[in-house]
Amino acid sequence: MSILTRLRTYLFHRKIDRIPHTTQRKGPINPSSRICLFFKLSNPNQFASLLRFRTWLIAQEKSIEMILYADKIPDFELPDSMYLLIRKDLNWLFIPKEKVLEALPELEFDLLINLNRTQVDALHYLTVRSRAGLKVGFYPTREKVFDLLIDTPTDGLDRDIALVKETIGQISV
Repeated sequence: MSILTRLRTYLFHRKIDRIPHTTQRKGPINPSSRICLFFKLSNPNQFASLLRFRTWLIAQEKSIEMILYADKIPDFELPDSMYLLIRKDLNWLFIPKEKVLEALPELEFDLLINLNRTQVDALHYLTVRSRAGLKVGFYPTREKVFDLLIDTPTDGLDRDIALVKETIGQISV
């Protein structure tokens, strides 16, 4: 690991450590709950899986917003409730620039789900900053930012979505 990479990682975590963890648990998730998904797009198949999951959530009468990260603008069109961050939207610490943060929806949700298996710095930063009632994730963090950590073998995004659906069913009761 180069010195510059170590410096960037150190400064990133130092900035994260200064953000107060503002989880506000409100009890069970109700049918009108606001849900936000974070995910790093790598290929169109993943996007198709996310669209199916979004359709399922809408059928469950959930209000859904998605914040996605991609290294470059994808070839497909995004629905209105999806926000896309690309590399040029980030500073050198991989934190979204202030003008980008202003354009994103208010980060208050009943449920935040970070579907990434590994830490994507831009989305991790937004996860820490959000004031979600419950934060669900798949990767451990040194900041212990998730209220619920789903630890399973890596079977792909469709399997991860199935686990999240099951979890939503259990906590919505």
